[in-house]
Amino acid sequence: ALTFNLIYNFALHTKVTFETREGHGRRFVLFAAYSILMTAIQAYIVRTMTPMIRLEYYLLVIATTIFVFSIVTFLFFKFFLFRENQPIVPN
Repeated sequence: ALTFNLIYNFALHTKVTFETREGHGRRFVLFAAYSILMTAIQAYIVRTMTPMIRLEYYLLVIATTIFVFSIVTFLFFKFFLFRENQPIVPN
């Protein structure tokens, strides 16, 4: 399921959101690594923050974490990963 989700999201961002035309192989590797890393960081934040804020606000912690990282991810994708007019990774 994770593999399908990564491929689907990458294809959607590539064709619809950012309409990129080249460098898809390298982009996919970076996209997958970034996505997995962000998932791990979000899980860590939720596990760390929930005891501090109390279990009653567990849903708020999850929603806030997802919201903040969604904005960070969109900006990272727009200005770095899916940007066509500059190299993805400098040489």
